[in-house]
Amino acid sequence: MRLEKLVKLLTIITILLLMLPPAGARGVEKPAPHDEFLYEYFSHTLEKFAYSLKYAYEGNDYGLTLAENTHNDLLRIMRESRIYREKRIKARVFDILPPFYNFSVDLITLDKLLFKFQEDNGSIALATGIVNTIERMKIYLGEIKAIELYNETKILRFDTSRVERYLNEINETAEKTLNSQSKNHELTLYTTNRNPIVNQSVTFFGTAPSNGSVRIVIREESGLERGIVVPVERHFFTMQYRFTRPGEYLVRAVQGNLSTEWMKIDVGKIPTYFLVLSPTSAIVNTTLMVRVSLVDYYSNPLPGREVTVNGTVFITDTNGTVTFDLWSPKEASFNLALEFKGDEFHEGITKVVTLEFTRIPTAITITGPGTVEEGKAFEIKGSITPAINSTVEIYVNDRPYAVVNSTNGIFSLNITHETAETLKVYAVFNGTELYLPSKSNVLLVSVVPSESNPLRYVAVLLIVISLVAYTQRDRLGRRAERQEGTVEKEETGGEEAVWIEIPNDVGEAYSLIRDALFREMGVPKNLTPREVLERLKGWKGHKDLKTVTLIHEKVVYGGEKPGKEEIQAFKRAAEAVIKALGGTA
Repeated sequence: MRLEKLVKLLTIITILLLMLPPAGARGVEKPAPHDEFLYEYFSHTLEKFAYSLKYAYEGNDYGLTLAENTHNDLLRIMRESRIYREKRIKARVFDILPPFYNFSVDLITLDKLLFKFQEDNGSIALATGIVNTIERMKIYLGEIKAIELYNETKILRFDTSRVERYLNEINETAEKTLNSQSKNHELTLYTTNRNPIVNQSVTFFGTAPSNGSVRIVIREESGLERGIVVPVERHFFTMQYRFTRPGEYLVRAVQGNLSTEWMKIDVGKIPTYFLVLSPTSAIVNTTLMVRVSLVDYYSNPLPGREVTVNGTVFITDTNGTVTFDLWSPKEASFNLALEFKGDEFHEGITKVVTLEFTRIPTAITITGPGTVEEGKAFEIKGSITPAINSTVEIYVNDRPYAVVNSTNGIFSLNITHETAETLKVYAVFNGTELYLPSKSNVLLVSVVPSESNPLRYVAVLLIVISLVAYTQRDRLGRRAERQEGTVEKEETGGEEAVWIEIPNDVGEAYSLIRDALFREMGVPKNLTPREVLERLKGWKGHKDLKTVTLIHEKVVYGGEKPGKEEIQAFKRAAEAVIKALGGTA
């Protein structure tokens, strides 16, 4: 019977092997897109939009605060994306960001109009401004609904229903005001922003007693006035305008002999920002080329401007960029003080950038027998990555035992122990000026008394066969679980480490890490990668998380294809982050 079962098993294995395609004929599979991180982040942005509308509608000023914070988050992503646009890299985030950003701009306007509307007990001019703003916002919302993201072959679409519900409620309230007001309209003038910056779009709107037109008069500080004729329909008028110079302006509306009071508009200079376009760390004894770009609020580069770096003056090139080299023979950290003093149209800005020169990380692995007889020599084999020529110290039971030489990253040592006990063996690399120190895995070697009883060897052989069979079955089971992307966590008298396999896909791997950070440290998933780094400063896994984040941004946001060395560096850093969280990879 056993022979028949064995024959059947071999037959099934043969059939399965024949079903597999020949290795040489296998084509290269097209990578499946993984947009889960982008989908999760921008879905959370929609939630912020909805809560902002809800709070503003209820008269809670936190709605405006939330709208402004969300707008600033999107603006920061827009500025950082310029790094990839400059390299002519097409990233998926470029397609998603514009409608979200445009919606956030109008969301701030709508919240301000709504608060003013509530304070003025339902002004018809403000009600009309609310309705018109919502019409624009619904256009952007339609663009958001049309976006398609992918989780491999599954299509992911954004749910805008909550945002639409609150927009409709606010719109209905404004429409009721418009329909209930009397036909006697006064000449009024409002604006969406009394403190714009140069070239920022501002909307002036109001009501007029007669249809036809009104004249919007804009007076400069010099006393020069400019009149703009604006049509009036249904006793309402609106005009968008951009101030091209900073300063104080007066604005009023005129119709016939009627005129509104002068409205003061204070136009500020355009804010500026420094963007670091190059890496901020390098290996010791190598040159770090630093590239910093000066841009304005609208992400436009500012060429031909004076920028000082630690007191040294540079002139930005046609791309608004300054470039210089740094070098260090040892591990060090530098602070660079960047300053732009501003000009006629732009505000000044200062920023401190920290640059680091670090040693190369290393890793050691050792292998050896699990059981040996007392008095008999056994060999410990090891490797150090990168493959360097150096000295490695072997420890036995936490005491220095021997120093061996590593040749091309390979070393070995023969050990003889005369006493029956369990040995704790590990290797230590103390580091050099170029390479960081590291410690290997711990190898437990059981030294047992020497015996010649044949029955003992038979028993050991049977145990080994059983263990091999069990291990093989266990490995097959774990392999299936890994392919399904599961994470096992068993409890046997206490909580053991979580095992996580690092996928080859950078986006998928980063999502797993963010899940682990949320689960183990409570790091919110709605934070951007850079915000996570900022929050976890000082954490023991911060350095490896920084490596993971930079490569993730380059691949997912930048759309660049990672090289073999980058993939290896990413996986090493990802494994280190998981271990720092108390898991294994």
